[in-house]
Amino acid sequence: MHSTRTAAAAAVLLVLTSAALAASSVVEPVSMTGSSADLSTCATSHGEVNCEAQNATGAAAYTADLDSIEDIHVPVHMAVLVYEGSPFLEYVLSSLEQQHYVKDALTITLLLAPGMDWHLNHQLASSWQSDHSNKYAAIHVHSPASLHDAVVELVESHDSAQHLLLMDSRSRLTNPDTLKHLISLDKPAVAPMLVRQGKWWSNFWDAASQFHDVSPADFSPANVGYVRSNRYLDIVDRKQTGVFIVPLAFGCLLVRPDTIPAMKRALSAMPNTANAEWVFHLTLAYYLHQQQVPIAVSNLLEYGHLINPTGFDSTKAHPDLFLVEENPAEWADKYLNELYWSFEEHGLIPNCTDVFKVPMFSPAFARNLIEECEHFGQWSNGDNKDERIQGGYEPVPTQDIHFNQIGFNNAWRFILRRFLRPVTSHYYTGYTLEGRTTLDFVVRYRPDKQNYLRPHHDASTVTLNVALNQGGVDYQGGGTRFIRQNCTLINTPPGWGTLSPGRLTHLHEGLKTTAGTRYILVSFIDQ
Repeated sequence: MHSTRTAAAAAVLLVLTSAALAASSVVEPVSMTGSSADLSTCATSHGEVNCEAQNATGAAAYTADLDSIEDIHVPVHMAVLVYEGSPFLEYVLSSLEQQHYVKDALTITLLLAPGMDWHLNHQLASSWQSDHSNKYAAIHVHSPASLHDAVVELVESHDSAQHLLLMDSRSRLTNPDTLKHLISLDKPAVAPMLVRQGKWWSNFWDAASQFHDVSPADFSPANVGYVRSNRYLDIVDRKQTGVFIVPLAFGCLLVRPDTIPAMKRALSAMPNTANAEWVFHLTLAYYLHQQQVPIAVSNLLEYGHLINPTGFDSTKAHPDLFLVEENPAEWADKYLNELYWSFEEHGLIPNCTDVFKVPMFSPAFARNLIEECEHFGQWSNGDNKDERIQGGYEPVPTQDIHFNQIGFNNAWRFILRRFLRPVTSHYYTGYTLEGRTTLDFVVRYRPDKQNYLRPHHDASTVTLNVALNQGGVDYQGGGTRFIRQNCTLINTPPGWGTLSPGRLTHLHEGLKTTAGTRYILVSFIDQ
């Protein structure tokens, strides 16, 4: 795999210098045994809790000497709440596996949300358990009737000597030292700051209304209001770094062993939130504060980020395929070809002027797109009459499914602008891809249906043609012949694309498929 792939996709580069960290300020540890003064760092006024009064100054600077935490191997129970909308779950699980921690000191429990009808997450959790259980103290997978009750039961039975990491399935820890670092902070309850990619949406609130000074009898999650403090943007942007006491932190919360009794009391006192995930987090935070447990969030290091479930559609065969704009790092990890980042080294095709090979997509992309189209199932009949297009007439018809039929057109345009634009700019000097498309589709060739395509020009400035399955294995025959250039391309690997000019110069044809089924992706770009 190209060495720049993870860095470019995840955009995580940890450069820790003593000078930079000396400027970081942290809050002093807060005693667990004190009175309400323990929480005096959070000012309250007219029902609003604002932890901005705790400005994280005056404490000794934190020194992030990762060598000093190498020997940390205290037992930890990692409980992961797997919600129904959990895209790219495999990367959340792999981030646990990649933690630099003694594996036999870790117990992992996956709690799958009830009613989850997306079968792939169940399969993924079960296969991950079977593949990795021999590495850990234990791995458990449960599908409880209530996540609330499951967490209560888990905490009630928790080993008092263990730290508890309570996290959810949208938190990806890209820093492999996250767990050790959180333990080294030695806070009653502390979360790593995690932020959605390209957003200000984070896993903590720095201020809230109708929260801290409300009695349990009057507390209602519906009445709690988010308040953006003056320092919030600086914390999220890491212009101000430290460990901050906050009203609410969620997604990944490390609870110290001596805090577990207070957490048990908080869970027993709070009403049953069933499976309402946001209500659960907010209510738990309130009752932890009632038990004098300060909740902290650290942005001393870059720990990872939140995966964005917005747009997750469990009716799709592969919901992750559609979430590139919301989660570009995970999408790139899963669906870009491992050679994409070095595409310049793979493009030339001898004796085929202005036609270039592109290692664009992964085999998983090719496979998932085929399965998504077959899941949709409404293939055209390959006639000239086509009500899907303006005017209702297609001069060069194929048996196909258009991207707008499966709801992939917006994601596809983002893919073109983000990932294909640098490729076209490299090969076609002076051309900048705009990403305007009106026709993007998957074609299916079969011997008994449509098996070839007559010579034609494309109605585009540039055309991308991507093989989705393997010639010589999944089908026989097939390929593309550029007539004026007198070159033929066959058996292109799945996920690899061909770039060619559209109008005037590159007359081409689809060669006959003689056996099996051939699938290709075609995109007419900047028509």
